[in-house]
Amino acid sequence: MTLKLKLTGGFLLITLIGVAIAIVGYVQIHKLDDADTRMYESIVKPMAQLEVIATGFQRQRVTLRDLLSHSDKDAKDEFVERVTGLNEEIVKAATLYEKTLFSVEGKRLFKE
Repeated sequence: MTLKLKLTGGFLLITLIGVAIAIVGYVQIHKLDDADTRMYESIVKPMAQLEVIATGFQRQRVTLRDLLSHSDKDAKDEFVERVTGLNEEIVKAATLYEKTLFSVEGKRLFKE
């Protein structure tokens, strides 16, 4: 073999190895991107509903405390109305959160 043929063969071999590495990297990056998107949609995004539920529950607790401490009928009616509104928000957020559950264990825990 001549030196020219050996150098050309070596460059082609290195080029083929580089192309193979690039293809594998491209495929793996897209798999990672798909998994990341799936994780965001099913785990991170529903955290907003959990925050609404937790905040609403805390606000309900405080409103109920205020309800018990007041003796004025108008104030009590306002507190009851506020608790009812907060409960509706919690139920709405819980319904949205339930739609994002994908595991049997998660659905079971949510029902509990």
